[in-house]
Amino acid sequence: MRLMAGASVAAGLVGALVVSLLVGQSTVSNLPTSTTGESEPLVSLTAEVTVFGTGSFPTTVPSDPTGDVQEAGAAALTAWGRFAVSGDLAILSDHFHGDSPQSSLLAEKAADLAVDPLGEPPYHLAMANPTIEHPSPEVATMKGPVTATRGEEASSVFDWRLVLVWSDESRSWLVWTLEETG
Repeated sequence: MRLMAGASVAAGLVGALVVSLLVGQSTVSNLPTSTTGESEPLVSLTAEVTVFGTGSFPTTVPSDPTGDVQEAGAAALTAWGRFAVSGDLAILSDHFHGDSPQSSLLAEKAADLAVDPLGEPPYHLAMANPTIEHPSPEVATMKGPVTATRGEEASSVFDWRLVLVWSDESRSWLVWTLEETG
């Protein structure tokens, strides 16, 4: 299986799954942080947030962030499975923050994937019974086992934590990075 590539794109390591592309070296410490330090209810919460070194802007998170996080995480995993067989970065644009460490890692692999794409069917990535946490109003994590399947290939299971950040621009949660937890 060449899911998400990494070294498996290079010369015939079919069957190898390289988690380094999926996990990368980023950590939760790279996340945006609130500059107000105030605790407010999540309903109509507005806080001043410094994001990715680009300054501050007002952020309003949804009134039901847990459901939204799970939906966003599931959609991101679906997009990731389609990207893995095509190398088409446009597939990820609605689900991954463009300035994130994960987007940078995927962009590095996109050209190699596009040169020799696997084609249909896409990988199916699904997180079973995720645990949703909100370390801050603008950051959420979705943790659980992820099963990767594709056609007749053997399935693989990974223990992952998706870290998502709220985007006012897209009015949605976007993947910031992924951490291997197991």
